[in-house]
Amino acid sequence: MPRVSIITTCKGRLHHLRRSLPSYLAQPDSEVIVVDYDCPDDTAGICAREFPAARVVKVENAPRFNTARARNLGAVEARGEWIAFFDADIVMAPDFVERLRPALDVPDTFHRFFPIDLRTNSSCGSCVVRHADYLAIDRYDEVMEGYGGEDQDLYFRLEFYGRKPRRMDF
Repeated sequence: MPRVSIITTCKGRLHHLRRSLPSYLAQPDSEVIVVDYDCPDDTAGICAREFPAARVVKVENAPRFNTARARNLGAVEARGEWIAFFDADIVMAPDFVERLRPALDVPDTFHRFFPIDLRTNSSCGSCVVRHADYLAIDRYDEVMEGYGGEDQDLYFRLEFYGRKPRRMDF
């Protein structure tokens, strides 16, 4: 059983995924789940050929991208104690999971990036949350479509549930 399930979603961002996916697959004690959300680039087929270690969830007939739904569908397949949600354009440091490991032992926490400036604001939707806590707050709210808002809502509900955010600085 992996400690961390890394979930990434893709709709028209295969060029990003080709760069980030190797960094996800290189993480120890982890599994990687890619959600091909009706991607026009045949992400599922390319992952099967180029990145067979990644598991793929394929969504069809979904012309409008829903980040929350895509992440929830990936999480259904997750087996890890922790779920790491990362957008397809975020490349992980080679030692990301190793450096995160001590923080995962701190009770009642979740882990996220905080914006430093406008350039780093785009990574704020990436987070690592205990699988049980994610389920306890009833997952991402799928009413929020597109990009933006679903992450802040999830963080708010995690804090309301009694979990404290911890900064991921690496």
